[in-house]
Amino acid sequence: MSSGPDHAAQVGRGARVVEKYLRVHAEPEARVAERIDRDYGRVLVVPAFREAPSFLSNLRPACRAARGRTLCLVVVNAPEDAEEPARWQTAELATQLRAHLQAPRRLSETPPIWLGDAGEMDVLVIDRTAPAWCLPRRQGVGRARRIGGDLALALWHSGRVGSAQVFFTDADASLPEGYFAMASEGHPDCPVASAFVYPFTHDRSFEPALDRATCLYELSLRYYVLGLAWAGSPYAMHTIGSTLAVDHQAYAVVRGVPPRAAGEDFYLLDKLAKVAPVRRLSGEPIRIAARRSSRVPFGTGPQVAKIEGAERAGSGFGLYHPRTFSLLGSWLELLSWLAEHRDVRRLRWEVEQTELAPLADVLLESASCRALDGALAQAPDRSQLLRRLHTWFDALRTLKLVHAIRDRLLAPLPWTDALAQAAFLGDAPRAALRDPLTASAALSEAERRLSACLGPTLPIAKR
Repeated sequence: MSSGPDHAAQVGRGARVVEKYLRVHAEPEARVAERIDRDYGRVLVVPAFREAPSFLSNLRPACRAARGRTLCLVVVNAPEDAEEPARWQTAELATQLRAHLQAPRRLSETPPIWLGDAGEMDVLVIDRTAPAWCLPRRQGVGRARRIGGDLALALWHSGRVGSAQVFFTDADASLPEGYFAMASEGHPDCPVASAFVYPFTHDRSFEPALDRATCLYELSLRYYVLGLAWAGSPYAMHTIGSTLAVDHQAYAVVRGVPPRAAGEDFYLLDKLAKVAPVRRLSGEPIRIAARRSSRVPFGTGPQVAKIEGAERAGSGFGLYHPRTFSLLGSWLELLSWLAEHRDVRRLRWEVEQTELAPLADVLLESASCRALDGALAQAPDRSQLLRRLHTWFDALRTLKLVHAIRDRLLAPLPWTDALAQAAFLGDAPRAALRDPLTASAALSEAERRLSACLGPTLPIAKR
């Protein structure tokens, strides 16, 4: 970051944004920051529902290797519609975590919040499991991450935390020793980032059916990101809640984690990418446990269970047709054409000359045309207009277009056929693409060659 009057003004604006967020939008737990009198190097936020306290051991190597003390905020939570056995199990987790603390200190009774020493780190336990404190049923893990993120932001704003980022992970994730150091290393193409996305892999459970389903799910994630990158999308990034670190000021700008029962990581990164670049980190991956789970309505656990069921029923597993990403690339090229020619009416004609013609009504519905007209009116030059167009056609609209292509033009292919036909896999060894485990490893290797910095705030490169 540069110094001088401009930098000072930027810092002042950022401080005001944080102050307003904490005053107007933050969760009540953020006020507990006033009762914490110790300084920390960083804050790590972990939501926990139906977990065992042993998950803390997965965090210790990273905390042990880090400079300065780490504060781990564990948001023990249950949704208000949770079945009683699950709520009791989670309430017992809060009790067990408190028992692990040395000289625990109660910071709040409404809800119960405890802070204490847990060896390599301090742990703050927020107990949202009692009926009066359960989370709204449609907010779940997103609300839990938001509670932890807001408290972390308040601590950083008060000067108690040194790191510019708040770190988010999950109880099923094991963090490598260099986890915190990875986010502190600079990158010449991305001196300022709104967020960091960590590399990841799924551990094997040595239960063959579960491991195969988990490999296929991980394969689908990597295939989608590689397809987006090949199409020229600035949103070619993984959106996995256990692999994120978010700049505190950017967190306030986008008004925190969306309080959703699932997909909160997707929507958070979608918004952050529009503030400043998202940086893809490299190094030893976060290891995520392979397990079936119904903790969230969709995401890793439910998808793995769904894939396992499909495999058991003999219906197999499919991936988006590879040409899906060619069509997406054609649309993104048309947005570049629009930035050059500034003619929304002609854009429909251009769309109708491509294979996207059957989707012209989806792409250019009246609301979309109004948004495009608005972008034209507000952006005086090509680069600004292109940024606005890619801010409008964001990760969510990208996913909707991919689904529209799947439903109306190109049906999914069996995963082996999709990999065999995918031009965007480059020189990946084709023999390796016939087994889920080796195929996922090959796609992971291909990801390492992608740009480290992405998002619509960066110059948009042509395909």
